[in-house]
Amino acid sequence: MLYSLCVADWAPEINPVIIKDGIIKGIETAKSLGFGGIEIHIKEPALLNCGPIEEALELNGITVTSIASGLGAEAFHYSLSSPDKSEREKAIRAYEEYLILAGRFSSKVILGYFKGDLPPGASRDQYKKRLMESLLICAENAGKHGATIIIEPLNRYIDTFLMDTTETMDIIETIGSDRVGIMLDTCHMALEGYDMESDIRMCAEKLLHFHLSEADRFYPGHGGIDFKHVLKCLKSIDYTNALGFEYRPLPNPIQSAQKGLSYIDRCLAAI
Repeated sequence: MLYSLCVADWAPEINPVIIKDGIIKGIETAKSLGFGGIEIHIKEPALLNCGPIEEALELNGITVTSIASGLGAEAFHYSLSSPDKSEREKAIRAYEEYLILAGRFSSKVILGYFKGDLPPGASRDQYKKRLMESLLICAENAGKHGATIIIEPLNRYIDTFLMDTTETMDIIETIGSDRVGIMLDTCHMALEGYDMESDIRMCAEKLLHFHLSEADRFYPGHGGIDFKHVLKCLKSIDYTNALGFEYRPLPNPIQSAQKGLSYIDRCLAAI
C-alpha cells in the first residue's frame, strides 16, 4: 500500500493537512520521509501552475494519489444537491475543474463537502435525488477527463448529509460507473461509531482511497483507534490503493508525519 502525504499551497490552520506551505515542498518532504505519494488540497484548481509540480513529481518519484476538493467547496459554498438549479450547475462546473486537474495527474478527486448540506426540515429524498442527478453528470465528466471520483462519508459534527457508508454505497451502485468509488476515513468512522471492519468489507470492490487519522485528527498512534486491526482488514480484502495521512500537523509538520508513518509501519510489520 502506497503512503500518501497531504499537502497544500495554503490551508486554514485547523485543516488536517500536514504540509501547508507549498506543494513542491510537500513533494520533497514526502520523498525525504519515505512517502510514495501526495494528496493535493486546493481551493481553486484552475489556477494551479502544474508545470513545476510535474517536474518535482518526476524528479522525486512521487505520484499524486488524490486531490481534495473540500477547500473549494467550503470557501465558495458549492452544493451538488442545492434546490437551486443554477447553484447545482455552478457546483458541477467547479467540480469539473478538479477532475481536469486529476486527469492531468491520472488521479482521483475526493467528493465530500461538494455534495452540499441538508437543511433542517428539508426533504432528504429530494436532496438525494438532486445529488444523484449531479453525480451522474460528474461521472460523465470524470470519464471525459480520465479522472475518478471518490465519495467520502463524513461525520455528523461537520456535515448533515450522506454520512452513512451503506447509503453512500447505495448511491455509488445506483450510478454504476467505474469512474465513481468510495473512500473511508478512520476519523469519520470512529466519530460515527461504525464497525470499521464491516464498513471496509462492505466497500471492498469500490474502496479506492483510505485516510488514516485518530478521531481527534492527530497522527495515528496518538489515540485509541486500533490501526493494526484496520490495516489487517484492508489486507484481507487485498486493498492496494493509497493510505492517505490526513491529520493536523502537530507538534509540527515533520514530527507529525514521522510519528504517523513509523507507527503505521510498525502496525503493518506486526500483521
